Amino acid sequence: MRLFIALPLTDPVLPTLAELTRKLKADGIRGNFTRPENLHLTLHFLGECEPGDVGTLGDILFAARGGEFPLTCGHIGTFERSGILWAGVNRSPELLELYDRLGKALRQAGFPVETRPYRPHLTLVREYMLPDGYTLPQLPPVIQTAREVRLMESVRENGRLVYRTVRGVPLQQ
Repeated sequence: MRLFIALPLTDPVLPTLAELTRKLKADGIRGNFTRPENLHLTLHFLGECEPGDVGTLGDILFAARGGEFPLTCGHIGTFERSGILWAGVNRSPELLELYDRLGKALRQAGFPVETRPYRPHLTLVREYMLPDGYTLPQLPPVIQTAREVRLMESVRENGRLVYRTVRGVPLQQ
């Protein structure tokens, strides 16, 4: 099982990003666009795990979950080296605390944890190609409430990448 931990996107962030994706396509940007139903904010990528790990990971989500918080998306950028065009997510104290609590619990349970600094972003396009002279559009701040943290599985169905929820844990109100 190829697993990761993520925050799902909801209104108004998800429809705003779906509209932004349509605009980017209409503007002539090429690449592998993330389908709206696959948009999410990755907290920790776990990679290949055993089915027996799901229970432990669900316990980690529950123990580290914390409370609901505002999640703000508000700028667009690129990781040129990896060919990713993304929408940025503000590094709020609540987001970083959730990321840190999960990382600590994952390490203690023996799961691999990324050592690079966390750069919260929503991948819009992989292997992007911009038209000559193109300037990325502005994305005014859009805020949703983070209400749930999920353990997700990445699978291929009919040749398409699909992200399925394995476990969802509500954040505390």
